[in-house]
Amino acid sequence: TYDHKRTEDMHVDFSMKAFQPDFEFGEGLSYSRFSYGALTVSKKKLGDNESIDVQISVKNTSQREGKEVVQLYYDDLFASITPAVKKLVRYQKIHLKPSEEKIVRFELSKEDFSFISKDLKRITEEGDIILMCKDKKQKIEIR
Repeated sequence: TYDHKRTEDMHVDFSMKAFQPDFEFGEGLSYSRFSYGALTVSKKKLGDNESIDVQISVKNTSQREGKEVVQLYYDDLFASITPAVKKLVRYQKIHLKPSEEKIVRFELSKEDFSFISKDLKRITEEGDIILMCKDKKQKIEIR
């Protein structure tokens, strides 16, 4: 899993200089270029025994065929333990011809946002979640 915490950003002088990667995780894996459309969700609130559909369009903007790994992350804005800044929740590898566009769909449930609590039990807490795919974001609420 990819699980980067806010506390790992701290430098020895307690500034935010510690984690400064040159590239995002998964960048530069193709000779093709891709553009991402809007990130959409089927609903803004997610409860027990419910699921949410997340969609994003991806277009190959280059002149050659290419494969892209579409990565969906989330940021739990509040948790009883230090939450991850960016946690990979789903991914899908797609193949696109030049100028081809596809819609990538992910289905998420409340359990996808669970974590191990300080009591060593798997829990899902209520609160706001930011879903992220490239530079596209959507906020949902876990209830």
